[in-house]
Amino acid sequence: MTLAESAFDGGTVGTTSTTPRLLFSTQEVARALGVSERHVKNLVYSGALLSITVGRLRRIYIGDLHAYIDERREVAAHDTASRTGGHEAVCGRRSR
Repeated sequence: MTLAESAFDGGTVGTTSTTPRLLFSTQEVARALGVSERHVKNLVYSGALLSITVGRLRRIYIGDLHAYIDERREVAAHDTASRTGGHEAVCGRRSR
């Protein structure tokens, strides 16, 4: 299982326990999303992606990562529906 697969299902990559990981570093989140660590940090600093600090370390809670992804999916669906007049969102394909 890759980090990307485990990150989105609360997996256990990098741990010896069967307890799902709840917190991920900005680097791990960047790899899971396929973006740069700088981009993830910009999302955190802008407030688009919530994070917490554990000591001196910044960590992103898996639930907040899911919330960010869900929000982006809603925005994308809305944008697609407005561009296609709602046809694609209803029928699942683009109008020609």
